[in-house]
Amino acid sequence: YGHGRRGKGPRRGGRARTDGSTPTTLLASLLVWIHANTGFEVPPGEPQVRFVAHGELERMACTRPCPVLGFTPDGRPDRIFLDRELDVTRDVCERSILLHELVHYIQHRQDRYAELPPVRRDRMREGEALRIQDIYLRQHGRTLYVSRGVAARGLAPPYC
Repeated sequence: YGHGRRGKGPRRGGRARTDGSTPTTLLASLLVWIHANTGFEVPPGEPQVRFVAHGELERMACTRPCPVLGFTPDGRPDRIFLDRELDVTRDVCERSILLHELVHYIQHRQDRYAELPPVRRDRMREGEALRIQDIYLRQHGRTLYVSRGVAARGLAPPYC
């Protein structure tokens, strides 16, 4: 998920859990929100969420420097990787990045758009995840600014 900040690296933050994990209640509440607002059936279980250094995230998602803050690999949709500087427990904009990746988790598990060629499938999944993320943010008084399929960060409210 290319969620970058205009000309800046990730914002300094910190998670509420020192072991680098995401609270199960947060994952469960976001999965319930996704189901309630999209009708998507949530698969049993939860993905493993790992917080990693930005450079590691870049290597996984982009193979070069890029503004990525979250990534769900095609071959392992049960794993979500997030930039370790994100504070998903306290910051709604950063929490929405986790929500976005959870949408990808569900898309992979349900084979959404599987009938399409890979490039078109990926575009459809990304567009759908961005729309759902924006609905979530609007319910919390914020919104995304998306340009060329990438959500910008570091803008003044109401933007994330």
